[in-house]
Amino acid sequence: MLRHTALLNEQKDAWQSHGYAVTVENQNVFRLRGPMALLVGKPDLIVERGDDVQVIDVKTGREQAWHAVQVQIYKYAIARARPEYHDRMIAGQVVYPRHVTRVPRRALDNGFIHDLGALIQKVAAPDPPPATPSVQECRFCDITQLDCPERLEGTYEPAETAIEDF
Repeated sequence: MLRHTALLNEQKDAWQSHGYAVTVENQNVFRLRGPMALLVGKPDLIVERGDDVQVIDVKTGREQAWHAVQVQIYKYAIARARPEYHDRMIAGQVVYPRHVTRVPRRALDNGFIHDLGALIQKVAAPDPPPATPSVQECRFCDITQLDCPERLEGTYEPAETAIEDF
């Protein structure tokens, strides 16, 4: 948590020093209600200068593919939830302690929007897909075992199999 806050403040200061207006975390909360579900979130930073608008999320752990998807969802949501961004092309970044992964403006296309809608509908359906908990995934989740009986605790040790091929 402290590393995240430090990296977040470092990014905020850097963008502001380049003349960007910066909003932080709770200033960026969005709530989008669809017929089946409510999509809620808060990007770490939204920075804006002229036509350049970017959604930025900072991560202190290892790079994961879903981090860029998370920024894509934020871009989609912010463009719909905030009137000042309705007709804007929004870029994105995932900032790690040692590098930055850029999420281009063009990455938010109709295919992504369709896939996101289909995923939310599937998860929000009256009969949602079965839970597939794993120690590897549950260790990152904030939901306690009291609220999620499927939650798995412990350490992750992948199975190892001896083979003769190499």
